Amino acid sequence: VIEGFENILDWQFESRVIPQRVVQYTGGHPAFVQYFCMKLQERGRRGDRILKLNDVQAVFEDLDPKQSFMAFVKDHLSMNLDPLGEFFILWLVVEYGEVQRFTRQQIEDLVGMSSMEIPPELLERSLERLVVTSVVKERAHHEYEFSVPDYPYILKRLGVIGRIDEVEENLQQWLEERVDACE
Repeated sequence: VIEGFENILDWQFESRVIPQRVVQYTGGHPAFVQYFCMKLQERGRRGDRILKLNDVQAVFEDLDPKQSFMAFVKDHLSMNLDPLGEFFILWLVVEYGEVQRFTRQQIEDLVGMSSMEIPPELLERSLERLVVTSVVKERAHHEYEFSVPDYPYILKRLGVIGRIDEVEENLQQWLEERVDACE
């Protein structure tokens, strides 16, 4: 962040906390940092070549469903989730709020609350995919955290949790296709 803005673009930071805030909001994910910085550049077109804290906050809080940083994160997240992973993530947000860490037991509890029969091997594969695609990090055996700490906040702000019925329908169809393929 510092290298790009100061050394390449010759821009200045109003506060030295700005690069840290960018990393915090993006979880340090390279694609997210790049997109966030692009959005900061758009705000910086006022001509003074100074990045301000309110620019950073405005980029993070923007709710434009197509062009905002949050929309970019949501789209990126969707590309890395199978229907079961999407179900897990949304229900974690619904049940546990903006917590950033969760356990396998919490996932199993969510599965137990569901009326759907989810085979253990699919649960395991979906959790592995969440780790491999860097949606979550496994901190210890069966203990996870979101790789971007603000994923739950972003999903809540974008109203994604209002789609829970649609997500459950997609999961049910996906599970039925898996069963049909195995028969």
